[in-house]
Amino acid sequence: MPTCLPAVDAYIDRQPPFAQPLLLALRSAFHEGCPGLHEAIKWGCPCFEHHGLLGGIAAFKAHVGWGLWRAEELDDPHDLLGRAEGGSVMRVKVRTPEELPEHHKLVALVQQAARLNEHQPAKARRSTRTTLTAPNDLRALLDAHPAARVGFDALAPSHQQEYLQWIEEAKRPQTRAARLEKTVTLLAEGKTKNWKYGR
Repeated sequence: MPTCLPAVDAYIDRQPPFAQPLLLALRSAFHEGCPGLHEAIKWGCPCFEHHGLLGGIAAFKAHVGWGLWRAEELDDPHDLLGRAEGGSVMRVKVRTPEELPEHHKLVALVQQAARLNEHQPAKARRSTRTTLTAPNDLRALLDAHPAARVGFDALAPSHQQEYLQWIEEAKRPQTRAARLEKTVTLLAEGKTKNWKYGR
């Protein structure tokens, strides 16, 4: 039997009726994919740990988000993570049971993520992250949008890196283009990448 944290039970119980079965299904897949994982509440949301952070789930007003901490390093043959939006861990949106990934496919992704953490713990990977510089396509957009340039230059280096990493993690040209457009919009509004999660 999986070890379930009472605080996660309470979190799920507080969510709207549409969200509860989605959260329970995703939680079940995490436990099946990595028996013995530890549950925790981080950033106010349920997270799963196994040799470092594995992934998490979260309920929002009109959707449930889920994700895997090292999504960009995983082999994702069914493109379950390709619909990810935003820079948080829980960035894949699900609104109805029909949008949930097939259970066995999600379990396989969790298994892969768990093995990755076992071979190279997530904390070690993050501690060696390379400092990124703005790519040419982003620089060109910033030059064309002065308000976005001002917003980017005003950010702390850590917040600049959040944008740069998000852009560089895009696997497909259309995903990169969409992220560049979103970056310029947010910067022009003076927002950090993860502004929704700020206090």
